[in-house]
Amino acid sequence: WTEGPMANLPTATTDTGQCGTTTASLTVGGGSPAISSDVFEGNGSTWTAGGAYPAPLHRIGVAGTQTAAVVIGGTPPAIALTWEYNGASWTAGGDYLQTGSNFGIAGTQTAAIGFDGYGPGGSDSKDAGTYDGSTWTEITSTTTARGEFGWSTQGTTTDTIATGNPTGNTEKWNGTSWTELANMASGRNSPFSAGTSAAMFIAGGPGSQTICENWNDPVLSVKTVTTS
Repeated sequence: WTEGPMANLPTATTDTGQCGTTTASLTVGGGSPAISSDVFEGNGSTWTAGGAYPAPLHRIGVAGTQTAAVVIGGTPPAIALTWEYNGASWTAGGDYLQTGSNFGIAGTQTAAIGFDGYGPGGSDSKDAGTYDGSTWTEITSTTTARGEFGWSTQGTTTDTIATGNPTGNTEKWNGTSWTELANMASGRNSPFSAGTSAAMFIAGGPGSQTICENWNDPVLSVKTVTTS
């Protein structure tokens, strides 16, 4: 790990929602104990205030890009609202499948997938659904309920990984079903993660853990061999 040129966030915070890239990033909400509606946009070196989120929340799920983001859930109180961001202002979208927070979400503003997180009452959830830019549709649930976990943040509605819980159970969505993969070497809650289902990392955890694990799924091709 190398400390980059990016300036610190203007406000120290926790449990923010984030998406984007190292040169076009977005943070939404966060804070403890004071919860905020702050939105910051990063360009790789500095942060600029964006359009304020409609409500002060933390533990929000964010996917998409800095100028086309989709946001679900958050607390307190736990909500099911979906909001879309255009780089300047927020527009309400179709409600998520359930009220809650810490939802995993990947994809784009018009083709996203959401799963797991804390559902109603704060219990670990395994519900999952896809979003078409206006409506959420329930899909097959994950095999493991996860409250605070890691996932392939750059995944798609047909190719996403969920991992990171006390057992390290890992599974992959292919557009139709969830399939079990190799478990994490060190199962833990509350890590942070990024990447695609073919190349991602997961790091950190409770108690100031610094463990980092990489996942690499090589693309294999089928070849025909003719013998005589």
